[in-house]
Amino acid sequence: MQFLTDSIRSIVSFVIVLAVLGAPGRAECVGDLKDLVADLASTDRSVREQAATALMECGTDVVEPLTALLDGEDGDAANAARLTLAGLVQRSVAEGDRQRGAMAEALLAQVRAERPLLTRRWLLRQVSYVAGDRSVPALAELLGDADLGDMALFALDRIPGDLACEALMEAAPRALVPVRLGVIHAVGRRGDPATVRWFLPFLQDVQNELIKTAAAQALARIPDPLALHVTWRSLAEMPGDKQLRERAIVNYLELAATFLRAGDREQACVMYAYLYRQGLRPQYRCAGLAGLVEIEGVAALPQLLEATLGSQSDLAGVAVEALAGLDGQGVSAAMAKLIPSAPQEIRPGLVHAILRRGEPATVQVVESMFAAMKSTPGVERAEIVKTLGESADTRFKELYLRTTGAASEELLAAGLSALGRLQDPATLPRLLEVAAQQIESAIPRAAAIAACVRVGEGLAAKEPQEALQAYEQVLAFARSDDEKKLVIDRLGRLGSTDAVALIEPFLDRPSSELQQAAAGAIAPLAMKLAGGETRNEAVILLKKVVFLSTNPGLVQRAAAKLDELGVEVDVPVRKGYIKNFWLLGPLTGRDELRKIDLVEPTATIDLKQTVIFANEEFTWRHYRLDHLLGMVDLLRVVARANDVGVYAFAQVKSPEAREAVFEIGSDDDVFCWLNQELVFRFEGGRGWTADQDSVKVNLKSGINTILLKVLNGGGGWAFSLRVTDGAGHPLSLSEATPDRLR
Repeated sequence: MQFLTDSIRSIVSFVIVLAVLGAPGRAECVGDLKDLVADLASTDRSVREQAATALMECGTDVVEPLTALLDGEDGDAANAARLTLAGLVQRSVAEGDRQRGAMAEALLAQVRAERPLLTRRWLLRQVSYVAGDRSVPALAELLGDADLGDMALFALDRIPGDLACEALMEAAPRALVPVRLGVIHAVGRRGDPATVRWFLPFLQDVQNELIKTAAAQALARIPDPLALHVTWRSLAEMPGDKQLRERAIVNYLELAATFLRAGDREQACVMYAYLYRQGLRPQYRCAGLAGLVEIEGVAALPQLLEATLGSQSDLAGVAVEALAGLDGQGVSAAMAKLIPSAPQEIRPGLVHAILRRGEPATVQVVESMFAAMKSTPGVERAEIVKTLGESADTRFKELYLRTTGAASEELLAAGLSALGRLQDPATLPRLLEVAAQQIESAIPRAAAIAACVRVGEGLAAKEPQEALQAYEQVLAFARSDDEKKLVIDRLGRLGSTDAVALIEPFLDRPSSELQQAAAGAIAPLAMKLAGGETRNEAVILLKKVVFLSTNPGLVQRAAAKLDELGVEVDVPVRKGYIKNFWLLGPLTGRDELRKIDLVEPTATIDLKQTVIFANEEFTWRHYRLDHLLGMVDLLRVVARANDVGVYAFAQVKSPEAREAVFEIGSDDDVFCWLNQELVFRFEGGRGWTADQDSVKVNLKSGINTILLKVLNGGGGWAFSLRVTDGAGHPLSLSEATPDRLR
């Protein structure tokens, strides 16, 4: 069967080539038609191609036997016949009116014969490609057929000229409603003014609203005064019914477009002007305005400016977009004069439109506009500068520089940000000066620092040392952690090992955010230092990264580099993580395990004892932490399962009684007991991160027992525990191991 399908594909390609490239003259049909048709289903490719070639020369004589194959039980032969017939139809299209007419007659004869319905409908589709005036009577007769009327309409609709149009109009009254609707639309698409009066009775059809609607829609496609009169009357007579009035407006809009396509710009302009003034909904006013702009061009400028100031935001948006593309000089100046009085939410769009227009006098227009807004509040002028700044247009540099002396913090910040976008090294001294002047004012200081950083980014590729100097200067003015993190990050991206001295002090700052930023920035620089005389410096820096960073990937890379340098580091121990646990699980039933305990947490834990739960035996087994960030991945070391729990037991020895902090992370629920006393519980779903919960505890001198119960609802399953002092410094506690368990 697959082979026959491939055979049919070959026929398709072959027939298409013959249909398109065949000579206009037709050779004699050679061979017996019956044999040729039978050969279409042959498994021999050359036989198939020879049959297709011969059948393409047989013209209309082959239509009947090929159609007979369409009705047969041999699906492959039917497909081959269908494709060959389609090729014949396309060839006759290329051969001229006579051959087209003959092919249409032959196909219609088969439509009239006793054939299955699907075959007749397919044949009518083929008729639509070749039908002309000679086919009109037969097709018109079929319009009243319940099964074929729609396909007959499809074919008639494709035939140009008065004959087909008259046939459609004559047949409409006797056609079924669905076909009648199609006929009305088909006549309307022809756009013939002579047909307008034919539609009028349908507009009075009180029994079928669909017929009335179709007739009104069809009239909207005919550029005729009577069609306009009827459409206008329907609009004027329906003021109270919003739905009907809206339909009338849609038709009126379509008719305006029809007049415009027909070249009657004056009539279309009047109609669009009415829609702009009286549109029921904003979208119709927008359509009317767009039509006016298309017809009148720059002459529609007053309406566009008026719409921009209106209360309808959709209409204002359309007006601004139209202004941006409007041909003609002086439009930008008119827009600029409008900006001070325009709604605040429209101003950015107007500024963008002025910039998009790109008129030669754009800079002068903007300067004049800004001068006219001198008494406007600084926050409003700031929005204008912010919008201008987004373009990174260097022509406005002087304007931005003037704003750096503004009293308004918002305007000052906007000007600084705009200067930063220019990335012009010549502006750096002024930016640094403002950063120094505004050291106590958070908003302008942050803007000045961000602008300096942007200038540094522009210098980084070609002048890295100048960029480094810029970052060093601006770092001195940074006050907030966010400002410092921004500069630290760019120092790291610079890739210069000279930046290490500027970044390293932040590794020792109490702010964890600054530590993380510094660790991320200094790690790649430390790796650059790893060779030669700077190896020891690199080792020190990489160790700090490993012990301070909470980024798993960064810690992994730094630890791998240290290992490459022959330096062994026990990251979890240095961070205070408990490394040795005894695990019991997986135990099924998260909800039940929230309420009960299979291990008595307030009693001494016997790690040799077997626990029986749900008819299954569980024993304690030792696990030594191997994750750099201290995470015990229970999916890996216990079970990849949902709705389960596990107990984790550990012993640590403290040289003295002291206060401490348990830093706990879990996915999902976690319960923690210290020396048989519950010190923490969290119930709920969450993903694991280190140090999600900080719990103050009291360690006793000597052996301290820790028991955790960690439950999983679904997805990830993990926990971590590290011990620190009150200041967050890791505690070094000896742990019980399998050979030192007490």
